[in-house]
Amino acid sequence: MAYTIKISDTSPQAMSIINMLKALAKDYDFLHITEDSTSITKEQDRELDRRYSYVTKNPTDGKSWEEFEKML
Repeated sequence: MAYTIKISDTSPQAMSIINMLKALAKDYDFLHITEDSTSITKEQDRELDRRYSYVTKNPTDGKSWEEFEKML
């Protein structure tokens, strides 16, 4: 049986729990701690925010899905 626990590492409390679990994993071979590789970086998050902001301020600058689909 396997369990998945997701913890956001943005707060000091979350980091404390993560560090505690990592320490436990050293003593117990049935416990494995891995970082989720599907998370985005802060830089990627800022870029997505920047793009979203641009699109909301300039809604006519893009192409509709139909226009884009014709280019494929």
